Amino acid sequence: MKHLIFLLACIFLLNAQEIEKEENQTELTFDWLLTLNKGIKRDFYVNEYLQKDISSEDSLKALSLVDNLTNEMFFNFAKAFKHDETLAVAQCMQMDTRYLVDSYADCIVIGLSLEEATTLSSIDIDLIVQKTREKYPTFVKKLKVISSSIPFTKLIISKKDDFYDIYLNVDSNFRTKYFNYKLPKRTFLKIFIDKNKFDKFIAISLTNEKLKKVHNSLLEVDDSLLNHNSSFLLALNSLNDNNLNSAYIYLENAISKTKDKKTIDKYLFWKYYITKDEDILENLSNSINLNLYSTLANELLAKPLLDDSFLESLDPFDILTNDYDSSRIALLYAIAKIKSKFDANKISKNFEVGIMQLKTSLLRTISTNLNERYSSFSQFNMENSIKYANIHLNNLENLFKDPIYLFLAYEGNIKLLNKSKENIFKSDDLFKSLQKLEYVSNIEKEYLKDFILYYYYFYNKLTKKEKLTLSSIFENQLELDQKLND
Repeated sequence: MKHLIFLLACIFLLNAQEIEKEENQTELTFDWLLTLNKGIKRDFYVNEYLQKDISSEDSLKALSLVDNLTNEMFFNFAKAFKHDETLAVAQCMQMDTRYLVDSYADCIVIGLSLEEATTLSSIDIDLIVQKTREKYPTFVKKLKVISSSIPFTKLIISKKDDFYDIYLNVDSNFRTKYFNYKLPKRTFLKIFIDKNKFDKFIAISLTNEKLKKVHNSLLEVDDSLLNHNSSFLLALNSLNDNNLNSAYIYLENAISKTKDKKTIDKYLFWKYYITKDEDILENLSNSINLNLYSTLANELLAKPLLDDSFLESLDPFDILTNDYDSSRIALLYAIAKIKSKFDANKISKNFEVGIMQLKTSLLRTISTNLNERYSSFSQFNMENSIKYANIHLNNLENLFKDPIYLFLAYEGNIKLLNKSKENIFKSDDLFKSLQKLEYVSNIEKEYLKDFILYYYYFYNKLTKKEKLTLSSIFENQLELDQKLND
């Protein structure tokens, strides 16, 4: 443990030295960009540079340094470059769907996704078809599928690649309304050939509880060439059909396809649910991997709270959050742990920065509201990052009180917040609630589960009040779901 604390202290010291070096940099110049190595860090500062008052020539030179061009960078480049055609492309990409309908063919195809198209009226779709049919026949063919009187009949006779392009990319509500039918055998065999896309088909279909008829098409799928996640979702699908034997086989297959201990623990927990074999639960409670499932196993066995010595203790973080209550500190801790792993220099591919991983657009807004000068270099300062994150959470608390919903709002995850209003965890049974969580986290790469876990442990480490249980977290969610729907 001493070695771990020493290592964390060294990491923090190195981070602090790097932050101080950048904070001493007073001006973001092209010459300074040239000193940076290729990668996310340079891309981030190029994006910041493009938002300065620079010439077209400088914006073009800056663009040449980019490793991975994002939409955000392209939009900022287009504004700085001031080239009519480039600006037109950027404007089409950003244009509201309502205005795209009245635009020209090239702009429509650039800016209109299939997801957006499915929210349009049939009259609007017809107008778009008229404008684009000669120049973009492939685009029009897909529009005709979604605008037909019975879209499913057109979908199932489409070529395999067109089937996937449409099914996987339409709006979720549209998919539920128009594609919730049992697949004909011929269509099933056609799309089953592409195992990678079929894995995506399973992930999208089986995590939407409203697609009941599609689920029935997937009850006896041969999963031998599918990935472990597909086998797991097929197991849950069999559970919903009350076929415990089939669910058990799918779980065994899922376990055999991965070596990740955390993932295996998840599958073992669901094996316990099927078999009620307490030996599985006992083994899980002693897992070398601390995760939601090993913690749940301890709770179900009525064992004391697991040792929390794994929680990193960083003096600067502890000092900066000392004035907050236990719930807020736990919330900040869990976000920092998951989003940045306490790396104050962290820059995500979406240009979220610092220990609290906030978007620079939000940081600029908060800086303005505080009458503070925004600097591209100061946002990696831990004190600034925590202060701004706390202000952001204060604003979000006007809408959401529960930590899980606050986290989703902090993430800017509007889709999941909307799902929350549809009873994301609502069930009278812990396992049914957990199953709903599996569907959500299946899309969101386990972020939500990890947040619940770290919030739970850190809150219990800090609080002088009654300790949290994982069951109580789910129970609180049930109460909140009810309030959202009243």
